[in-house]
Amino acid sequence: MRAFTFRAPARLAGILSVIVLTATVVACGDDDGFHSATAGELTVITSLPAPGFWTGTPDRGFDGGMEYRIARALADEFGLQLKVMDVPFDRIAAADFGDADLAISQVLVTPEREQRLTFSTSYFAITSGALVRRGTTVRDLQEARTRQWVVERSTVQEPLVRDELRPTKPALVVGTRDESLAAIRDGRADGTLLDLPTALTIATTSGGEFEVVAQFRPERRAAIALPKGSKNLEAVNAVLRRLEKSGDLDRFIVQELNPVLGREPSTVPLIETSAR
Repeated sequence: MRAFTFRAPARLAGILSVIVLTATVVACGDDDGFHSATAGELTVITSLPAPGFWTGTPDRGFDGGMEYRIARALADEFGLQLKVMDVPFDRIAAADFGDADLAISQVLVTPEREQRLTFSTSYFAITSGALVRRGTTVRDLQEARTRQWVVERSTVQEPLVRDELRPTKPALVVGTRDESLAAIRDGRADGTLLDLPTALTIATTSGGEFEVVAQFRPERRAAIALPKGSKNLEAVNAVLRRLEKSGDLDRFIVQELNPVLGREPSTVPLIETSAR
């Protein structure tokens, strides 16, 4: 496999593994098919920026990104127009969908979130990456605890920093990814924790402003989030299974994520925390 690629599902070495999915596609016209909240539309919410996952903006349109291509495949399968809305991530974590049908935003599955959301079959698994201002070091857990962190509210990184890194200075908690990056830029924070692929893509597209210096376990599964008890779960899972069986999920990774990663994820130093 070429340099800097996320390898095929069975060889992702625990960094970003496409989960094996099986079964058949549910026909859109059947009673068991997809039922959209707005007639003729598949409305997807996500939290931007997310280079490598979503290329473009809701106003100007999207033309690439791993998760965009999953959303596009869902809309095509169901015969619907795709509508994408950018919302703060804490709205997704709180199951505030508004008129949207589902969320595709590197939403990691946790027991707490499963109480509020219905999750599809997982489409990859990832660790957390430390994105810092270039030149900032995080060589071990002791040094990580001396840094000033900023985290997005309601992400899995918020308790990871608070309960496992346990920094000497409380982390800044903000509402959006843009606010996290702004805090690093203006010196209020040294770095932030993000899903590792997101951290790598932001670093690669930052023109040298940011870099990824460490990754932290645990590895978590990302999935499409739907309103609790959604009747659309099987229809969504069926499309994901087809994408995996055809090899399209792996192609989405190779074509959309690889060009902006900048390095092989397994080369990012792993720092163990107190939680194993």
